[in-house]
Amino acid sequence: MILPSMVVSLDGTSWSIQQQPQHQLLVVDSVAQQQQQPQQIVALNQIVASNQISSSGGDPQQQCHKMTDQRDQQQQQQQPQSQFQQQQQQQQIKGNEEPRTNLIINYLPQNMNEKELYSLFVTIGPVESCRVMKDYKTGYSYGFGFVNYAKAEDAATAISTLNGLQVQNKRLKVSFARPSGEEIKETNLYVTNLPRNITESQIDELFSKYGNIVQKNILRDKLTGLPRGVAFVRFDKREEAQEAIARLHGTIPEGGSEPLSVKIAEEHGKQKAAYYAGWQAGYNQSRGK
Repeated sequence: MILPSMVVSLDGTSWSIQQQPQHQLLVVDSVAQQQQQPQQIVALNQIVASNQISSSGGDPQQQCHKMTDQRDQQQQQQQPQSQFQQQQQQQQIKGNEEPRTNLIINYLPQNMNEKELYSLFVTIGPVESCRVMKDYKTGYSYGFGFVNYAKAEDAATAISTLNGLQVQNKRLKVSFARPSGEEIKETNLYVTNLPRNITESQIDELFSKYGNIVQKNILRDKLTGLPRGVAFVRFDKREEAQEAIARLHGTIPEGGSEPLSVKIAEEHGKQKAAYYAGWQAGYNQSRGK
């Protein structure tokens, strides 16, 4: 397999990655050893059986038949159990074989578009979809996106090859995207009253002590590019997000002048939607609608 190196050049909107052959892996074939193993076990059983017959009294032929019957019974008892265990293992493997092809890419340059993102990741393998997440009204990039590969092995190769890649003033973080569902609810925090000069590394220092940060995004003014004192911080687990709320909400961070407001982002969105719905209802009522 040919893997891209970590050297990337940008020419307009086209990306190119130098390719280098990966070292071949030497695999030792142990089939012959596995085929010899049953013969060795049979020979060992014969030796043990002959020793037991010769050392005990009675008719050797009767003892031999008795031991053979016992061995057959043991094999019959073990065989159904072995088949059942194999079926369980196969079912477990099948359940864990769901291919992971969707990647999340954090720390994208602010001016990077979907065409450039696609051109970078398609060097690994066929890409089915590619998206840079932006504000649907302003077009402001949130600094992260998604790339979905056709093959799971290409997604894994992209992580090992492109994670940590320096692109302009950013270092990409490439990882598997988390599935949507109950397990990722209430893990995203909406944080306000942050110092206006806060950096991403300071966000890490402030929040990472409470758990693994999957994603963070400092909101900036679309005209000046300066931080607005607002950020989203997503944790890996709900318990970690709750711990951060309990520890940081109402505290004044270093360099700040106001107590932090730390809450679940989903709750903030619901409150905002309810506020606008109530405002719209009152506005319509005042106009006689």
